[in-house]
Amino acid sequence: MVRVRSADGQPVDRVTIEGVYEPSGRLVRDTRPTPQGLCIFHWLANGGDERLRLRLLAEDGSLAEVEVPHDRPSPAEVIEVLLAKAKQKTGT
Repeated sequence: MVRVRSADGQPVDRVTIEGVYEPSGRLVRDTRPTPQGLCIFHWLANGGDERLRLRLLAEDGSLAEVEVPHDRPSPAEVIEVLLAKAKQKTGT
């Protein structure tokens, strides 16, 4: 489970998720509400995946990338993710 926060530390209400379980290559693509910033991901019981690589994107364009190892020491602990501010486009 991850808690997604904006660059200023506030929980994000909605997030677009792009992820891949490795080494199986199983994909996760979804846009979902994140109550209090929380987002849950499920591991297959006998999937053999070692990690989940995530790209999390908020509506304002802020984003973060995070890797969640399957064998982390405290699997029930929430992983805090702080989104980086979206880069502003500059005119030419």
